Amino acid sequence: MLSTSLLTWSGLLAGVGIALGTATAATAAPSGAAGGSGTRVLEFGPYLGAYDFDASTWFEDSALFGLRATARLSRVFLLDAEFDEVYTRRERSNNTARQISVAVHGRVEPLRSRLSPTLLAGVAFVGLDDSEDPDAFSEAYDIGTGLRARITSCWSARAEWLLRRQEFRVLTLATASDGTGTGAQSSQTSAVNAQPTQMWGRAMRVGLAYAF
Repeated sequence: MLSTSLLTWSGLLAGVGIALGTATAATAAPSGAAGGSGTRVLEFGPYLGAYDFDASTWFEDSALFGLRATARLSRVFLLDAEFDEVYTRRERSNNTARQISVAVHGRVEPLRSRLSPTLLAGVAFVGLDDSEDPDAFSEAYDIGTGLRARITSCWSARAEWLLRRQEFRVLTLATASDGTGTGAQSSQTSAVNAQPTQMWGRAMRVGLAYAF
């Protein structure tokens, strides 16, 4: 169920990003027009950072890495589609885990020649694949701030701080037996814990972006 939900969200977010990027590129001014890099409407690039887990999870804070595609909708507003992963370890049981995030962020970033401040807000789907404990998934709501530094007309560097509110639901497996005696068969079904667990996450991220 977790993988199906992640694929559904990934397909939806990718479709939104491609549609908006195509529409923006079709209506934007040519890249050689006045305004320099401001006329470039599509960006792509990697980012790295550190993710701070809520203390109640007992997960160690760890490094994250991801990829981001950006569509510039105007000289002020941008739309980001992001995918990132965090590999960590639970302190109590020493088991490993992987957190996967797919997010869409709207961003306010005035176009300037060198330095541009950033405010962002958006939503995300977060999947937590634990090696021993039941897997979990979450809807998340993000806000953040940062700064962009333009290196050339195509390349820029970004630094951001992100605050994430999550509501995790746990996937549990129930075993059912069909029949009785030696010929009985058992099967497993998955169920979702209806009571979400609310927690916070924080991230510091730095990355590069190439504008087309």
